[in-house]
Amino acid sequence: MSAPKSELVLEISLEDVLRFQKSRPPSEFVLLDVRDPNETVRGMLPGARALPLPELQSALSLSSEEFFEKYKFQRPLSKGSQTPMVVTYCGSGNRGTAAYKLLRNSGYSNVRLYRGGWKEYSKKSKL
Repeated sequence: MSAPKSELVLEISLEDVLRFQKSRPPSEFVLLDVRDPNETVRGMLPGARALPLPELQSALSLSSEEFFEKYKFQRPLSKGSQTPMVVTYCGSGNRGTAAYKLLRNSGYSNVRLYRGGWKEYSKKSKL
């Protein structure tokens, strides 16, 4: 019996994240910072939305209104013609990968991982 195949994680570079942010409206591109609040208070990528990884699964089960009330942005749709690209990131890739897999397993098909995360961004931005 062979081991199950591991899912290929689709990644995106920092340059592409920044390019998509400039070229797509917020309804078509969601940058999701899944770090804890004590980390995001130190800074986030421009345009990112905070949703800590421990809350992600339960957040996806909220109604659109409940989601907006709690997180102050529209919950990305997982199906239909209005499905945005959702990019996950964290400090250096582990939680971002977990969030990527959780979203994929929850029916989101247009998901990418920015593996470099805050660590790479702050280094390249000289923060």
